[in-house]
Amino acid sequence: MHKCRLFLIFDLMINRFIFIGLLSLLSFWSYSQSGMVASVGVSMAFSDNPAVNKPNEVMSGWHASLSGRFGNRNLFLRPGLELHKVKLQSKEMLDPFSNLPAAYFLKIPMQIGYKLINTEAFKLRLMGGGQFSYTAFIEENELGLDHNSINDASFGALFGAGVDFGPLVVDFNFEKGITALYHDTDFKTDYIFVSIGFFF
Repeated sequence: MHKCRLFLIFDLMINRFIFIGLLSLLSFWSYSQSGMVASVGVSMAFSDNPAVNKPNEVMSGWHASLSGRFGNRNLFLRPGLELHKVKLQSKEMLDPFSNLPAAYFLKIPMQIGYKLINTEAFKLRLMGGGQFSYTAFIEENELGLDHNSINDASFGALFGAGVDFGPLVVDFNFEKGITALYHDTDFKTDYIFVSIGFFF
C-alpha cells in the first residue's frame, strides 16, 4: 500500500513536470519574433577517407532547407529539415553542379541560438547544437560506394553564425562529424554550409 502511494505521487509529479514543460515550450515559441526560414546554399564536405578525399580538395554540393526560429527577443531554438546533394569524390575546385556522382542526405539540425545584435533592420546570431544525417540515395559510381559502404545514419556537432538584413538571412554553419560516415571504418566527414534565404 505504501509503495502504491509513492508510485502514484511520483507519477503525478512526472505528469505535472511534463505539463509545465509543454506550457513553457509553447510560451517560448509564441513570441512575435518566431518564424520560418527557407534557404538554399552551398555544401562542402571534407573527409579523412583517402579513397574519396585527397589533401587540399573538397567534395562540393548544394542544399535546400526549411528551418524554424522559435524564441523570445534574443534566445531562440532552430530546428530544421535539409536536403543536401554532395559529390562522392573530391576535386580541387568548388563545383556543386558538376555531373560527378553524388549522395543525397536528409539532415535534421537542432540548435540553440542567441542574437548578439537584434534590431529590425539587422541581426547578428550565434548558434550551437547537433545534426542528424540520413543517407537517402547514392548515385551509381565507379568508387563502389553504396548503402553497404556508406552508413545510413550519422551524427555531428553543429556550430554557426548568421546575419539578417531585414527578411534576408545569411547563415554559415560548420558540422564536425562525430560518428563515422563510411561503414566499418573510423572515417568521419566534416561539412561547411553557406546559405541564403528569407525569414517569414
